Amino acid sequence: MKKFSIAFLLLTISACGGTSDNSTSAAIEKLEAQVEALSQQLEEGSTSTTTTTPTTTTTPTTTTTPDVTTPPDPGMSGEDRDVLLGQFFQARDSVIAGDLFFADCAEGILGEIVFELIDRSPNDDELLLLEGCLYEATMTSATTTAAPATTTAAPATTTAATVLQPFPSITPDTSNPSSNCRELFPEAEEVPARDYILNLQNKVKDVFNNSTYWYFSPTGSIAKNGPESFWWWEVFLEDVSTSFPTKFETIRVEEEIDETHFYKDIYPEDEIKWDDYLAYSQAVCDAANNVGTKRQAQIKMTQLLHLRTDWPGHASKWEAFPYIETGPTIFEAPKLPGLEHYTKYITGAGVIIVGGENVPDEAFLTARESVIYMTSARPEFREILKTNGTRISLFNGDTVSVLPEYRGLSEDTGFAMGKTDSSMPANAKYMCWPDHWDAGGDPVIHEMVHSINHIVFEEINETYFYERIYKLAINSIENGLFYTGFSQNLAEGVEQDMSHFVGEFWAITVEGYMMNRPGFKNSHDTREWIAENDPELYDLITRYFPTEPWEFCKGVDALYIGDGVNHAYDF
Repeated sequence: MKKFSIAFLLLTISACGGTSDNSTSAAIEKLEAQVEALSQQLEEGSTSTTTTTPTTTTTPTTTTTPDVTTPPDPGMSGEDRDVLLGQFFQARDSVIAGDLFFADCAEGILGEIVFELIDRSPNDDELLLLEGCLYEATMTSATTTAAPATTTAAPATTTAATVLQPFPSITPDTSNPSSNCRELFPEAEEVPARDYILNLQNKVKDVFNNSTYWYFSPTGSIAKNGPESFWWWEVFLEDVSTSFPTKFETIRVEEEIDETHFYKDIYPEDEIKWDDYLAYSQAVCDAANNVGTKRQAQIKMTQLLHLRTDWPGHASKWEAFPYIETGPTIFEAPKLPGLEHYTKYITGAGVIIVGGENVPDEAFLTARESVIYMTSARPEFREILKTNGTRISLFNGDTVSVLPEYRGLSEDTGFAMGKTDSSMPANAKYMCWPDHWDAGGDPVIHEMVHSINHIVFEEINETYFYERIYKLAINSIENGLFYTGFSQNLAEGVEQDMSHFVGEFWAITVEGYMMNRPGFKNSHDTREWIAENDPELYDLITRYFPTEPWEFCKGVDALYIGDGVNHAYDF
């Protein structure tokens, strides 16, 4: 293998979003010395490759910084280490050649630790964690079908693997749950069970009816928005840390429920069970102790209070798919009870993507490219998406009812995923890739915009967004900028009005910004148009989403037959 150059290291830093170009002479000399040492180690190491299965993406809790001459750790044989080091340097060599898959994959696993690998070799733990990325980088390098995605360039292709890879075995999580809630919050006081439940229900009602960021249309309909998940967590933590109910088996309190407009339908006449309380309180304590998730606490609360758990897509009804880093390779989906429909599996940017046999492989790779690019400007969002079990369920049919979680529902394009939902369905029929041309919109991009709001913005209490988005929407609509002639699949008897336009404004305009194809949307169809005509919206979009060029639906521009004013495509 050719000797590494200082230009290679500097390019790697740039590709990974590293340090400034204003390097001093001393820094250059240090890098040159490190390059020499790394090159010598590579020449002495084996360049053979192995075929291994990706491992789970657990972030190491500790890192060490050995010198390049440090002998191998006793946990890995020298031969295995040489093989993986050889693959590591091959992958880095591919980065300078323009294939940035490994940079993206490694950052997704190691986070900021990956920047340390600019001037040192990985230790054994890091090599093992990167094993899956190294395998995929080796395979894509050999077949030239890599689909890299970074903050600066779009994936090169959507060529799919011709043979599904078997899903690897997953080591069960052995993390100990937090201690008993009484031990974690010893100051909590016991209160009568009925009073406890009523108090919790009233706090839930307050969150449910928090209209701080809502839009009320002249007809009385509402577009809701706001950091609801953040508010829920405040309620849960305050509740469990300050009180607990006297022991009960079951309790009914439906006659005490306030019959306000937004609250009266959320609790059916079901018994509240002690076991459900224990599950809820323990989930809150686990999340507070960083061994569980806030999503799980919210799911358990809805089970305790029977809060809209009757719809088929509620997360409590379905086992969650495990997450592994796949790179641009499609795997056989794990067989989960009731979810045998899903036979294909791929991941990217913290998002799981599954689908059935009739969903083309290209749809999986296209969806993966989209979510990687969409999150490239704010990579910290990826861990939040992953922690919350974000899953895209691709389907290729008339409605979402072909999916096991959504039997009987009539939505034809898809819908967003919220904190207590099992997944985000999206119809591959309306996606665009070479020789599967489609103009008008992309359900993965559109619904992912909504999902990032519900899963990420709500959790991080992104008030900057909530304070601005509906004002921008109203201004754009009233000034005739935003096209309102689109149709929606609304509930029977519901008529489309201003609240629906306001509610869809963000997802539609970001969708247009992402696709950046003239005429794919009736307004806000290109970045240039948005920047010129709706500049405040452009500023908000670019606060969260990338500005680097991306070629959505590669090759479709060659089919454009419009004149710059009237847009049309020859397909």
